[in-house]
Amino acid sequence: MRQAVTRRCWEQERHKYDLFVSEAVENECRRGDPVQARKRLSLIEAATMLILNRSIMELAQKLVIPGGLPAGAAADAVHIAVATIYQIDYLATWNIRHIANAQIRRITEGILEDNGYRRPIVCTPEELFGVDALDR
Repeated sequence: MRQAVTRRCWEQERHKYDLFVSEAVENECRRGDPVQARKRLSLIEAATMLILNRSIMELAQKLVIPGGLPAGAAADAVHIAVATIYQIDYLATWNIRHIANAQIRRITEGILEDNGYRRPIVCTPEELFGVDALDR
């Protein structure tokens, strides 16, 4: 179901937004089956590439704490830090385990605010685009 929702979001709604991906997302897209990796990379070709930098990596380290993002979710911390440093309005993700997790998000958002950052709105594609919009 998530793949179908994502596909519909991409086909019907993406033109309404400026799309961004980071080097971290590009690296994730390259992993796995080469045929599927090429498909993933072709989907993000039109998005603006956000380059990782020291500020992002330092902020990502601050997000990995007990009760917040676990050490094994360091890559997820990078995604949040990229969206924060580049002042992206929405971080759409299906990663409910770590990024779009309400309990972890509360802690992460507190860290961002304590460090003087405006937090991105973290949501699933379904939340961002709304079920009704996808049924049109």
